[in-house]
Amino acid sequence: MHTAGLQATQDAYIRLIERLGKRCDWGRALEVFLAMQMAGCEATRGPCLALLGAAEASGRARPAVELLRAYDEAGTPPDEDVLEAAVRVASSSASEARAVWERLKAGPGQPEPGAARALHDALARKGDASGAEAIAADCRQLGIALPPSPPAPAEPVPAGTAA
Repeated sequence: MHTAGLQATQDAYIRLIERLGKRCDWGRALEVFLAMQMAGCEATRGPCLALLGAAEASGRARPAVELLRAYDEAGTPPDEDVLEAAVRVASSSASEARAVWERLKAGPGQPEPGAARALHDALARKGDASGAEAIAADCRQLGIALPPSPPAPAEPVPAGTAA
């Protein structure tokens, strides 16, 4: 019964964090996340994804780095969905994308090839060629095969011209 009550409480916190994220209210979403932890609920997959969603909606990249640091300090790797969300959020800023890459390299095990590709491509899109090349060089050194970049969207053909 106690476990069911904690789960219901955690679910309520998650819903509140998600609502605040939809309103781009990052400060309140973080306050609720911290209150959830103080109430004894663990920062598991659901709350972390909700917090990253709020960060993304609010245009904040730094929380992705901080969340990965917390996982490192706890000695637990984030699950695949949390890692993917953290990479996506961090990719909105070249400096945060670089910081996430450094955390992934320093963490347990090797960085996931998909995360490496996403961060590499984010840096390239931001015009940070040296950062993108640094990730590619790290991957070569670590023996990580970067998956191919997704194809660029096709350029629209102006009306009245031959394709």
